[in-house]
Amino acid sequence: MLQILMTISVPIVLCSAAMFFLVVIDTISGIYAAKKCGEAIKSKSLRRVLLKLAKYSALQLVGGCFDIIILLSSITNIAFATLLFTLMNASVELYSIFENYKKIDGVYPCEKIKELANDVKNNKEALENLGKILTKQQ
Repeated sequence: MLQILMTISVPIVLCSAAMFFLVVIDTISGIYAAKKCGEAIKSKSLRRVLLKLAKYSALQLVGGCFDIIILLSSITNIAFATLLFTLMNASVELYSIFENYKKIDGVYPCEKIKELANDVKNNKEALENLGKILTKQQ
């Protein structure tokens, strides 16, 4: 029984820490986006952060309960429910962070990464062309 509790508690703690980290990033990016758009930052919005953390923690515990049932039935020894609930919650937070980034920068992060990749590719080609020109002059 102790082994089952240890198997469950570690993923719950790690997943909760990851969710806390994502909520903090989302909150910071949301505040920055609101300032950039000229929106007022209200304490009601900041209180929702605590409610969001409480909801996510409750879902982690529910996932842990499912995992205890799964582990006791010897189906598997991996905390699938906790990880699944964390992935669902994390996808919501990541979407929110991407939306905030778009408000801040005017473009989604994926599009920005594509632009940077193209810039790197173009710069690499430019450096190769410059190298060819320099080697011809020698």
